[in-house]
Amino acid sequence: MYESTSGKTTLERQHCRLLLTLLSIPLLVTAVTAGCTSDVDCSLAGSCVSGECKCEAWTKGDDCAALNLVPLDSVEELGPAVVPVSNMTRWGSSPAFEDGVYHLFSAEMADHCTLGVWGYKSQVIHSTSTSPTGPFTRQDLAIGTEAHNPVLSRATDGTWLIWTCGCPHAAQPGCSHEALTCPGGKAAAWTTTVYSSQSLNGPWQPHVDVLNGIGGMNMSQNVSPLHEVNGTVMLMFKGPDNNTEASIAIADHWAGPYTLQRKHTNIFAAATLANNITNEDCWWWRSKETGSYHVLSHRMELTDRTGPVSGGHAFAASIDEWHYATTPAYTVNVDFAPGVGHNASSLQRRERPQLLLDAHGQPSVLYNAASYSRSGNDGRPFTFAQRLGGGGGGGGSVGAAGGGPSAAATASSTAATAPLVVGQLDGSASDNATQCVSKGGKCEKNSQCCGSLRCPRWYCIN
Repeated sequence: MYESTSGKTTLERQHCRLLLTLLSIPLLVTAVTAGCTSDVDCSLAGSCVSGECKCEAWTKGDDCAALNLVPLDSVEELGPAVVPVSNMTRWGSSPAFEDGVYHLFSAEMADHCTLGVWGYKSQVIHSTSTSPTGPFTRQDLAIGTEAHNPVLSRATDGTWLIWTCGCPHAAQPGCSHEALTCPGGKAAAWTTTVYSSQSLNGPWQPHVDVLNGIGGMNMSQNVSPLHEVNGTVMLMFKGPDNNTEASIAIADHWAGPYTLQRKHTNIFAAATLANNITNEDCWWWRSKETGSYHVLSHRMELTDRTGPVSGGHAFAASIDEWHYATTPAYTVNVDFAPGVGHNASSLQRRERPQLLLDAHGQPSVLYNAASYSRSGNDGRPFTFAQRLGGGGGGGGSVGAAGGGPSAAATASSTAATAPLVVGQLDGSASDNATQCVSKGGKCEKNSQCCGSLRCPRWYCIN
């Protein structure tokens, strides 16, 4: 969910200083071409054979960047995966499969509030189903306020983890938007708390502010974990300041402490912003077969955050070198199977992507926070689930979202398109950049060149 940048002038200047070396990260924009020359041209989600991409079952297209979403068999499938409750707002869900049961952990606004108070009144509910697309029935309140945007994962020792924005807090009745500061001194919206349990049925023990002080900016949000077999945890998150697209922090244990290297900060921004693209809500996993990394995101245009393109796809053979596909992973449009009576339908919002991985570690179901309306705060959003081609829908221990343990060898990356050159960073510690570059042109000289969406804050140059 997009956060306003108003009132953060000082922080933006700090951010500009921190990220002046951004373009030292090799980050390439991969565009659709007439033919492929390597697997990179196939988004590392297919093989380049005789100049043509042969996509894995969960992707499609000339560059294998788009999700191979299965058309719906009925109009009813384009609706809430979790059985709705009257006047109840829910925003995004995280899945798991265990012992023949599908589980969803969803953000729900307490007291029947709307999404506008997500930073104060959000809680996490637990629902179950015998089908990965539902209907899911609410079982219990897993985590009380304040806990938003839950992401479920499983540590290598078997511990279940729910990563959230917020910290434990007994919210007052009603739907007023009250400021909430967590023990680490940051707003709840920018505090990462992980909850642990030995069972999906709880109880859940909080570990507050696990990314405290990361990168010196004290801000983290919308965490997506990836667990390696040796216990190492890599957290992709929105931070270390407001509207940073994606950074990666690493720790030897899920409870931390975490470290952040500059080369793992803002890993997409150098290329995406130059194409009028920005991202949030990143969720990643690692292919068991190839060892490649893949990220789904809520993709938007800088100048129009309400456009039909809503899914982004980034990929890498190594976390030090990322590629971003120009082809959308998906849009707000939903297709129906022949004979349903509808060719397609359109959502107004389709955000917070998360996947259910099957027993082979392949994506099988996409979950989104969705809404038919942008009126008011949200139009009462819901969780929308859609199958992917070739996915088994669960069946095995690797059903949890967040990237299961993987010992796959890292795939080698061969030749790719040339890096997109935006401008020459001055590389200094000064925020007195002379101009900013955006797709639409140059911003005028000022000390706040990082404060405008139309002038991307990561392109301060001499």
